[in-house]
Amino acid sequence: MARREATRKVKYNRAYNAKRDPKYTKFYNSKAWRVTSKAKLQSVNWKCEGHLHENCTGLACEVHHKIPIQTPEGWDKRLDWNNLEALCTVCHNVRHPEKFKRPKDDGVIDLRTVEH
Repeated sequence: MARREATRKVKYNRAYNAKRDPKYTKFYNSKAWRVTSKAKLQSVNWKCEGHLHENCTGLACEVHHKIPIQTPEGWDKRLDWNNLEALCTVCHNVRHPEKFKRPKDDGVIDLRTVEH
């Protein structure tokens, strides 16, 4: 079971990283980022700094760049402590809504938009 899970994870990472610029993949895999992000999480005792959503768990497990590293200013501040924010997964997803948009399917009715 563990081997199957490990294989699935490797396959997912390859597909995900294929879409990402190698410059950013290299950065997120670097020792400097791993050490900095872990230190940031530990400095706030693993507590979410966002509280952006009603389903916020309060347990931070991801580090967010306030200024995206895809911008020149953000790239210069990629390891700047003041540019980092410890977030739970839900709050991090709120910060990046563009990553979770689904294409609209004309054959499917979104029940959230139907009036009662």
